Amino acid sequence: NAGFIHSINTERIGIAAMYLGAGREHRDSRIDPAVGLEITRKVGDRVEVGDVIARFFIGPRSCVPLALETFAGAYRLSASSVPRPILIRDTII
Repeated sequence: NAGFIHSINTERIGIAAMYLGAGREHRDSRIDPAVGLEITRKVGDRVEVGDVIARFFIGPRSCVPLALETFAGAYRLSASSVPRPILIRDTII
């Protein structure tokens, strides 16, 4: 669907990254430093069908189907524009 990114469930993004091997499911799980996610679209961005919203960097032990399923459920779209959140509220000198 086309629309505006309303919200992103970052916990689901983290779990998707874990399925790729970039995080630990258990205390003794190994992290693969060559895998991960690059998020290319943020809250408030307009997206069309076929737009790239993220890039997956996968390895031989990545569980891509679970990562994709988890990632897909992380995004909520809105038909109307959404204000971008303020990322830096103040600076301390």
